[in-house]
Amino acid sequence: MKIVWAMIFRADFVVAILGIFLIDLILAGDNAVIIAPAVRNLPPPEKKTGMILGAGGAVALRVILTFFIAQLLTISFLKFKGFSRRLQKSPAG
Repeated sequence: MKIVWAMIFRADFVVAILGIFLIDLILAGDNAVIIAPAVRNLPPPEKKTGMILGAGGAVALRVILTFFIAQLLTISFLKFKGFSRRLQKSPAG
């Protein structure tokens, strides 16, 4: 149990968690900007349903896509290959 608490309170772990929270807040704000105009002209009961379904769908997609990306990152050398392609495409300067 002490090992878990020691890992949680390490500075790099806390910074990583705060970064994830920040990204999540930005994505949630982006979702609100997209959902609001989509439900603007609906009657109030349908507007509430549209906002709930839109937000729920956005969260579900984020979870599903995060799972698939995590699976892709387990493929050996995939990150390195993507990085090397980026270097090949960048203009020589």
